[in-house]
Amino acid sequence: MKKLIPVLLLVTLFAAAQGGPNDALKKQLAANYKAFGTAFQTKNIESAASLMTDDYTVVQPNGQVATKPQIVATFKQEAAMMSDVKWTRTITNLTTKGKQAIAIVDGNFTGHLAGQDGKPHDFKLVATTQDTWTKTAKGYMLQKSVVQKNVVTIDGKVMTRPGG
Repeated sequence: MKKLIPVLLLVTLFAAAQGGPNDALKKQLAANYKAFGTAFQTKNIESAASLMTDDYTVVQPNGQVATKPQIVATFKQEAAMMSDVKWTRTITNLTTKGKQAIAIVDGNFTGHLAGQDGKPHDFKLVATTQDTWTKTAKGYMLQKSVVQKNVVTIDGKVMTRPGG
């Protein structure tokens, strides 16, 4: 039995060093989220749209649903009004079921918003989403985002945003 314990310990440590079964997928999705941020920074919204399925939807906390064309149009409008954008996302949980991956993601979007007064205003969005990614011939594509938390501030003041 004493000889078996070191062997079990080595096997356990080796398995832990190899990472979980979702590690490669988590890296791929993290790269996709980074690509979304880069697309917004460079105002290349079509690049972000290419990571979404045609039937992509966003569900706000109040149940309001937006389609891919609506999201793309909103992104284009917002990107035109923003500068110094940074959009980071952290996958806090990842599960898979068949060809789908469900990621719980904490997002932090900051930038300067061009105000009607002609001055830039500090904009911050902190959100948590449940994102459904579907495996396709092109790789994993974003099919649905359910917003669980959504806090927007402008110049430090919490704003009420349509949809939640």
